[in-house]
Amino acid sequence: MMTVQSERDLVSIGQLAQDIQRTPNAIERACDALGIAPAMKLNHSPHFDAEQAERILAHFRGEK
Repeated sequence: MMTVQSERDLVSIGQLAQDIQRTPNAIERACDALGIAPAMKLNHSPHFDAEQAERILAHFRGEK
């Protein structure tokens, strides 16, 4: 079996929604407001890197 070394960790929109207790639609609206495009889409599911996830979380906390 071939092993691939990842360059960064990604979190799916579903996992992020579960982690921060928000709906995927709310996360998509936050991304629109913040100008964030997913770092990657896998099977049509948006995935975000750690920096993007932190910005999204800060948005819901009311931070800038």
